[in-house]
Amino acid sequence: MKKIASLVLTLFTVFQINGQSNFCATDYSDEMYDWLREFVQNPANLQFKRSSEPIMLPLQIHIVGNDIGDGYYSSRTLLTVLCELNDYFDDTGFRFYLHDDVNYINSTSLFVHSSSFAIAPLINATRAANAINMYFVQDPSGACGYYSGGATSQGALEEGGLDFMMINRSNNCAGPGNITIAHEIGHYFSLPHPFFRWEGGNVPDNPEYVTRDPATRNCHETADLFCDTDADYFYERWSAPYNFAANPFGFELIDPLGEPIDPDPTLIMGYANESGNPSPNRFSNEQMAAMNGFLMARRTNLLQHPEPVTQEITQTATLVSPSQGSTVTANYVNLKWNHVPNATHYSVQVATNVGFTNLPVDTIVSDTSLVVTNLAPNNSNYRFRVTPFNQTSFCTEASSITTFATGGASPISPNLVTRFCADETLGSITLNPTGGTPPYQYVWAGGFSGNQVSNLFPGNYNVTIQDADGNSLPLSIDLFPYEPLELEVLVGPGLLAAEVSGGKEPYSYEWSNGFVDRKIFELDQGSYTVEVTDATGCTISGQASITGIQEPGEEFSNVRVYPNPTQSTGVVYVVFETILNVDGKLSLYNNQGQQIMERNVSIISGMNSESITIENLPQGVYIIRLEAGNSIMNKRLIVL
Repeated sequence: MKKIASLVLTLFTVFQINGQSNFCATDYSDEMYDWLREFVQNPANLQFKRSSEPIMLPLQIHIVGNDIGDGYYSSRTLLTVLCELNDYFDDTGFRFYLHDDVNYINSTSLFVHSSSFAIAPLINATRAANAINMYFVQDPSGACGYYSGGATSQGALEEGGLDFMMINRSNNCAGPGNITIAHEIGHYFSLPHPFFRWEGGNVPDNPEYVTRDPATRNCHETADLFCDTDADYFYERWSAPYNFAANPFGFELIDPLGEPIDPDPTLIMGYANESGNPSPNRFSNEQMAAMNGFLMARRTNLLQHPEPVTQEITQTATLVSPSQGSTVTANYVNLKWNHVPNATHYSVQVATNVGFTNLPVDTIVSDTSLVVTNLAPNNSNYRFRVTPFNQTSFCTEASSITTFATGGASPISPNLVTRFCADETLGSITLNPTGGTPPYQYVWAGGFSGNQVSNLFPGNYNVTIQDADGNSLPLSIDLFPYEPLELEVLVGPGLLAAEVSGGKEPYSYEWSNGFVDRKIFELDQGSYTVEVTDATGCTISGQASITGIQEPGEEFSNVRVYPNPTQSTGVVYVVFETILNVDGKLSLYNNQGQQIMERNVSIISGMNSESITIENLPQGVYIIRLEAGNSIMNKRLIVL
């Protein structure tokens, strides 16, 4: 024991001396740990089987710059790491999609902060309800990232918790190949570090043993509470292959039973460096079971959204203008590219260097063109690329790169507005120039005159704006019908959501009850209409009704059985949304109609999660039945 005490003292000293770099600043909550401790005590909970269909989870991205909008995280890098994120979680059965458009925030106090308390008002004002909120900033409390919050029941938060993630935008933390985002989402779904309780130079009262012998192991009682993750005391970053002499500690670590510590470098929740061999790339089976269990027990609010339509993008964008090697007016550059099938948005970047790290233009648009007015004059080093994506597809390559130069800048700004709704045969062009010296003259090719021209057929129109001092600005304007506006009004218990595509973003909403948001909640029974207007004034209307109970089974929505198929022993979750507040029964039947189990359940209005523990069921097809009042819901369960 003296040897062990000496080791612990030396280890503590090393931890205090060595500084942290690229560390995680998550303050893992006692409530989460208590939930996880109870979860692992039931062996059936740890029998993980991935569902045949992925569970779609909404991710709300917030990209933060300083007060003047500098320092945004790269939109192209965002798509790359989201693609990697879904790869990391594929075995878990989770698939992340964009809940809403990327939210750009200009706030120096959020961009660089040292405490989550100071930024709480801004987080409360910007976070999306019932989604995983992730903020990309320059300096989140000196760390690579952290998760703050803690779900207690059905998505509720601990007192004072805000339930969000902060990610350092640097390549060392959020660049391609880095696991910081996956690591913090692991915390969000209940996972502690494998070296839990060693953080910050602390020495736990009950260090984890290396042994996994059921007679002596303590892996389900301490540290991360998992027995399929190796004992790990390394809260400093380290690189594989493990060699104690080459790592920050400089000596071999042993557990209280005298066995050497040999941590697993492949675990995403550990601190092995991404540059090691092997590198972090996975979650263990017990970790995956816990994340699924926590979702079904504490985060069912994430499942209340209608599942997005998954449409893969298989083509890259083709750039149209500027042409390769051309010279354009510095303060009016019309970037154009062809539409990509299934793409709803595009990452657009203009760089001044080969590596696309100096980015005077880095934004996300839904159109196939973008007018840029902030490029420096007389610069021959601009590079332009576009990457298509949609709500669920992030893995498409960027386009080829076009290089172009800027000439001089004109003092005139055109303030161009085009309108060509899909259901109209003619469009219009309006110019409201500023800058230079009025009055302005408009020299059109084709015999038009004035600053507003209407009744135009589809095509390309050229005009030069001239001011009183002889300054000019030539414009080439494409005028074609927008993609048709399409509207679907989605219905949930007491809520309606307008899903819009086509036209020109941003959209505005006007509901018949006076609300102006995309989603409206806490609705009484009745019929509701919504009119959607796009950025150019094109409109579309839709209608939907909130109804009472009509037919058996209609009281339930967003029903999920997970995992399905499942193993013969384990836990199956039944998640559903309802407007009912009643007592009911949950039953399991075999394909002969014989009842295997039945228990009473209390059903509440909103999202509900129930579990069924199964033991040694033969392979086959089973029916899960939920009875509530006059309604019966049946769902098929396959046991492998």
